[in-house]
Formats: sequence, C-alpha cells, structure tokens
Amino acid sequence: MATAWRHPGPDNWVEGAHVWLSSITRHGILSCRTMPCDCRDPIRRHSNTIQHLDCRDMLSPDAIEDRIAQFKLDLTKYSTLNMARRHIIFGECATISADEYFDLRSRIAKLYSVHPNEVIAVGSGKLGFSISPRKRYRHFSNDSDLDVVIISEELFDRCWRELFRYENQGGYWEKAPKLKEYLFRGWIRPDMMPPDGNFDFGKRWWEFFNGLSASRDYSISRIRGAIYKNWSFLEAYQSVAVDQCSKHSAVEREK
Repeated sequence: MATAWRHPGPDNWVEGAHVWLSSITRHGILSCRTMPCDCRDPIRRHSNTIQHLDCRDMLSPDAIEDRIAQFKLDLTKYSTLNMARRHIIFGECATISADEYFDLRSRIAKLYSVHPNEVIAVGSGKLGFSISPRKRYRHFSNDSDLDVVIISEELFDRCWRELFRYENQGGYWEKAPKLKEYLFRGWIRPDMMPPDGNFDFGKRWWEFFNGLSASRDYSISRIRGAIYKNWSFLEAYQSVAVDQCSKHSAVEREK
C-alpha cells in the first residue's frame, strides 16, 4: 500500500489507529470516520500523518483500478445506454459513504422541491475515475469536484426563464454563448450563468452549493451542481463519454 500511517507523537492519535488500518484492509477505503480524530481538523492535523488524502473517504488506488477494470469488462457486455445506467445513473457513489450520499441527495432535493431520486452524482466523483476523453481513467483526487445533477423539467424551465429575462433586459455575460450550447443539449451549467450578483437564481445557487462545500458535512470538500431538463437528456449526454470509452477499448483490444 502506497500510504502508511505513521505515529506523530500524541497519545490520542494512537487510539483507534488499528481500527482505521483494519478498515483499509477489509474495504480498500480510507475513511476519515475511523482516522485519529484530529485529522478532521486541517488546523490541528499533523502534516506527516496522512499524505495526499485530505481526510476524505477515498478509494485506494488499487480499488479504483479494480473499478476501472470492471468498467472496461462491462463495456464488452452492455450497450452504451445500459452502461450509462449501470455505472452512472444507478448505484452508490464511489467517493462518499452511502449515508453521506443519501443525506446529500435529500438535502438538495428538499431545497429545490424535487424527489431525492432526481438528484444523482455523476463524473469521477460517482465512479471513482473519469471517463472524459481528456482525462480518461484518471483517478478521483483531492483536486476533483463531486458533481451532482438535478433532473427536473420544472427547475430547468424556471432557470431558463430567468436567464432569458436577464438577457432580454440587457444583461450581458461572456459565457452566454457557451451556456446556450449546453442548453441546446438539455442541461444548464451554473458555472456559465451570469456572474452578476443581480442574477438571483445564480446567486442563490452558488450560495447553497458553496455552503455545502464549506459545511464539512461530507468527505468531499468541493461539491458542484447542474440541472438537466429530463432523464433523456441526461442519459444522452452521459452516453457520449461511455461510447467514446467503448470505441477506445475496442481499438486497444485490436492492438
């Protein structure tokens, strides 16, 4: 194993260390819940204790490689759509615990008046690795975001109306053309909304998601969100990267 626990000195760090190491052995997961308690506080954390983990529930590199291997195997057995459903739409989130995932989905769903099943993690935060062409099979890391999407036609249309109203009243922002490209594909990227504080929807959105990230209620320190109009658009968009993975794997097998 690449990362080992080293005794930093204080007695309170020793307590529970064997539990933490046993958890790694059994599950291949490094969990901040079973780490010595001070590591949860970045101010009090000893820098020589945990390296490159940032106290998150992180899959070990070997466990991520196992997930990648299973993903590649499934590419040979399932259609693109069923791959997207099996690995992205359904199932637990690879980088946070089941309890955290349930709580996060419920919290977002409550604010935006949607069912928790209409809130899901996607991307490397869901899988434990990326399937984006430029980052294909790169492991989720401390620098990665946990991307969460809300699938709601009502919320999508409300945001769309507010964007239209903002622009129609003379509002301008640099990323408008790019936002419209994604809008055409059935989803809204909040990082391309008007950064102006006068755009209320965007202001409230970022206040909420920045609050989630800063709350320390979850193992991941950066949580970002997006909105899809419906499941068809979500599955279609996610299937693009899956299909590219499938074609890449087919080329690799022919070599």
